[in-house]
Amino acid sequence: MPPKTPTRADAYVACACGGTMGIVTVEPIPDRPDFMRHTYHCRDCGKDATFDVAKKGAAAKTATKTATKTAIKTAAKTAAAKKTRR
Repeated sequence: MPPKTPTRADAYVACACGGTMGIVTVEPIPDRPDFMRHTYHCRDCGKDATFDVAKKGAAAKTATKTATKTAIKTAAKTAAAKKTRR
């Protein structure tokens, strides 16, 4: 069983061996500005795991963009429906 995907605030995650993985590095991802790369190391088995974790507010930005796109599509459909009724 692989380790769970951590959140941006997780300093430790459970390892597949049953041990605890601690964060060892955090680095930016040049082609993904809303994410940081977190690397964890297990003290028990020595395994490393790397995760791409969303920065603070990145999920909110994505949700806002999605909601805005949905609102625009809905408004366009409503306007088109009103036009065809006339």
